[in-house]
Amino acid sequence: MNIVDFSVIYLNKEVARMHEGSQFGELALRSETDRRNATIKMVSESFLAYLDRYEYNMVMKRVVVGNTQR
Repeated sequence: MNIVDFSVIYLNKEVARMHEGSQFGELALRSETDRRNATIKMVSESFLAYLDRYEYNMVMKRVVVGNTQR
């Protein structure tokens, strides 16, 4: 099902639409110097999961280790 959940807004224009299961904000979590470049606007009722930088890095380490053990 392709329900539009979010619009990506940059310079006050919609530049993309994100669908169910999409992620955003990970660029800002990769480095302390990266900054956000766009705004996300909810289009429909949605559920969000939040990870801070520490939690994000722990998840990514598990993914990398899991991929190298295959």
